[in-house]
Amino acid sequence: MLILDEPTEGIQPSVVTEIERTITGLAAEDGLSVLLAAQHVGFALNSASKYFVLASGRITSTGDGGSAAQDQVRDAMAI
Repeated sequence: MLILDEPTEGIQPSVVTEIERTITGLAAEDGLSVLLAAQHVGFALNSASKYFVLASGRITSTGDGGSAAQDQVRDAMAI
């Protein structure tokens, strides 16, 4: 299992795309499980097969990854 906490924080956009490809490649090709904690919604959903939104340590929203879930996740994260 690979655990990543904010792997794109402070990284230039071209490198973020490379990180995303690497993470999805490791998960798909090598069968590696990845736990990703991120606030960058687009990156996180594009890299994930499942997502969980946490608030105060509790799951407030969950679903399948992919860009189609972005609005639902943004709504769940809104203050």
